[in-house]
Amino acid sequence: MGISTGTGALAHALNGSDAIRWYNTLFMAMTVFSSIAVFFALKATIRFTKMYSGMRTALTIANYTLLLVFTIYTVVTNNFEIFKIHAAAGLFLIFITHLVAWLRSHTGSGWIMSGMGISFFTVLIHTKQFSLSPWFNYKDISHVIMMVSLVMIYNGIHMMSENLKLSVFRNNLQNKAV
Repeated sequence: MGISTGTGALAHALNGSDAIRWYNTLFMAMTVFSSIAVFFALKATIRFTKMYSGMRTALTIANYTLLLVFTIYTVVTNNFEIFKIHAAAGLFLIFITHLVAWLRSHTGSGWIMSGMGISFFTVLIHTKQFSLSPWFNYKDISHVIMMVSLVMIYNGIHMMSENLKLSVFRNNLQNKAV
């Protein structure tokens, strides 16, 4: 997500300049990087949930398929709107997963759910192009909200790792080292 944000900031800096080709290239790269970030967020959510291996495999295949479809569409059309659909679908699935986990008192899921919930506002603000001024427009507002969201999600993941000590993954790593 950080690579996507940095690429987007550089692209927006070039917007309106004579370097329109660079802007278009960076903007497409930012959109692809954003889809990759959604892919990994969904991948982490699939690993987080307890489910039958057949369902896990089906969701993993769906996740790869969505990444491929959205990436091809982005490269062909250079259209950011398709990413909004990808992001909204990914946010929704992650939100629901952590809502259920939060209702079951899973440590950290409340923060992740809240961060994902706040992220929905960025899609709405960007789509409606809600701006406070030309100098603080819908893109700026969306990025500020995304930063708050990322801090909340990080806090939830940190709470999970402290609580669980990432037992599933750390035990496997520790056993191999011994």
